[in-house]
Order: sequence, then C-alpha cells, then structure tokens
Amino acid sequence: MPMDKPEDFALKDETSEICCFCSNEDGSVKTCEEIFNGGVNYFMGVIKDHDKAFVEKIVRYNMNTNCPYREGKDEIVLK
Repeated sequence: MPMDKPEDFALKDETSEICCFCSNEDGSVKTCEEIFNGGVNYFMGVIKDHDKAFVEKIVRYNMNTNCPYREGKDEIVLK
C-alpha cells in the first residue's frame, strides 16, 4: 500500500518500512500468513466477481512487489 500519511505506517512511525496492515498493535510484524490471509479476506470482500485463486494471485503480487521487508525471504504462501 502507498504510505503517504502517519496513519499508514506501523505505530504511525513514518520511518518504518511496515504498513499499519502488516503490523500488530505493538508495532511488531505479523506473520506472512497473517498478512496474506488478511489481504485475501479484504479483497474477497471488495472484488465480488472473481474467485479466491484470482484474489490470492493479486495478494501474492502485492506482497512480493510492495513489501520491502519481505524481499528475499522464502515464504511458502508467496509462491
């Protein structure tokens, strides 16, 4: 997600590489599976006319290209 305002960042810390959706309330990073499943659940509610496999593909793409702290990590849900 684009992080343009303090509310978009973990703990509203604009120096963080972690967005508010990928972090827990204490600022720690959620597991990859938690982030992936949260993204799938969100998009399943927004994109009504596509199946889960399509939505999972979108979330994988977004996580692989827009999450710098995930780069180079071997996460099974992102393959």
